[in-house]
Amino acid sequence: MRNLTLLCLLLFSPFTIKAITLKWVDEVDRCAYRIDTQKKIIEKEIKPDIWQEIGNIHLINIDEKEILPSNNIIGLTPSNKNIRYLLVDCTNQVYQFDFKLLNFQRIDKTYYRGYNCQSVRFIRKDILL
Repeated sequence: MRNLTLLCLLLFSPFTIKAITLKWVDEVDRCAYRIDTQKKIIEKEIKPDIWQEIGNIHLINIDEKEILPSNNIIGLTPSNKNIRYLLVDCTNQVYQFDFKLLNFQRIDKTYYRGYNCQSVRFIRKDILL
């Protein structure tokens, strides 16, 4: 019985690593994409709930503990159509994904957890506002 209790504690421990999946609808090709940070892959939704793997990604400056899994992801496209800015709602975190190089990186150092959920974000003259 003691071994079973210990096993349950280990399985439900806060130290278990969970994959973080960032999912967004792309404004350019109107498809849903998702990035799995543990498997290091990006997938494209080809039919409802049917995902096709695009490739393996490279994580740069990514700390999975900083990404909150319940947040909405806003995807914005600058003039370079290979790049997407992925903004994590409510945190002001900004990530960049390069479809050509398959690089996923964090490009800010924000630790803010505030009140601006669902605020409007946009790009003007390649500046994120």
